[in-house]
Amino acid sequence: AIDAKLRPRVKDASSTEPLESPRTIAGRYRVQRVLGEGSWSRTLLAEDTAESRQVAIKELRVEHLDDWKHVELFQREARVLRLIDHPGVPRVYEVLEAESESGKPSLCLVQERIEGRSLREHIEHGPLLGEREIERITHGVLDVLEHLHSRIPPVYHRDIKPSNIMVRPDGAPVLI
Repeated sequence: AIDAKLRPRVKDASSTEPLESPRTIAGRYRVQRVLGEGSWSRTLLAEDTAESRQVAIKELRVEHLDDWKHVELFQREARVLRLIDHPGVPRVYEVLEAESESGKPSLCLVQERIEGRSLREHIEHGPLLGEREIERITHGVLDVLEHLHSRIPPVYHRDIKPSNIMVRPDGAPVLI
């Protein structure tokens, strides 16, 4: 259950809160930079000081929410991802409540950081991928989807696009 302090409030379009440096989440995740940002969540690159590894942290910034449904969806995503064990899906290390850099509550999903570049980056900036590389990526993504859809109940990604397909240095795709 989510603590009452995490109840969403109406967005304040005038508030801008830059990422302060250095920021540590849960006493162990030292935030290095923002990897991506949406209207209600963002993904952070952080160093896990306890395990000496880099992680990706999806942070749901509760103060930016205008609907409780986002919290429910975030919690469901975290529960489902913790149960998935496939090389084409990032591992989940931890789900926790934290404070955003502004001191407001947030929810964090700490995941394996995937080395490599997104398919979108390959398309936009090169190098162009060859036929075999594209075939490997396609088959890899289809393998992940087959795994997800064969679960009971099935898991549906709902946002498959080039920016959500990471390509590891060895060419293996990961659906994020």
